[in-house]
Amino acid sequence: MDNLLEKTHRDGFSTEEVKNTKTGYVTGFYYKMETNSAQAAALAQNEVLFNDWKRSLRLNEDMKKVSVDEVNKSFNKYVKDLTWVYQGDTSKVNPVLYTTAPGSKLPESKLNKDNKN
Repeated sequence: MDNLLEKTHRDGFSTEEVKNTKTGYVTGFYYKMETNSAQAAALAQNEVLFNDWKRSLRLNEDMKKVSVDEVNKSFNKYVKDLTWVYQGDTSKVNPVLYTTAPGSKLPESKLNKDNKN
């Protein structure tokens, strides 16, 4: 996962990846809007949150305006300094995989499985 994040920070998303993700997002949104109650909820949420009930009707047009450069810039700004968490039997995994950032070295004290800190 760290390698994929590093690659994405370095190379960014491709035009095709962004296009496919936007299409999937819009399709999922419209799929959820099949009932009158879901449509009414979307209108109400946009009115309350953004003071613009018509915003829910413009989703497709607004998504088309999002560029690959904007997606890459947002990714690089907000997807950083991640902390990985493993839930389960720690004796079954190498703790170094979950406690070090790529290229960094884990302190020896953290490698001690008996250390509860």
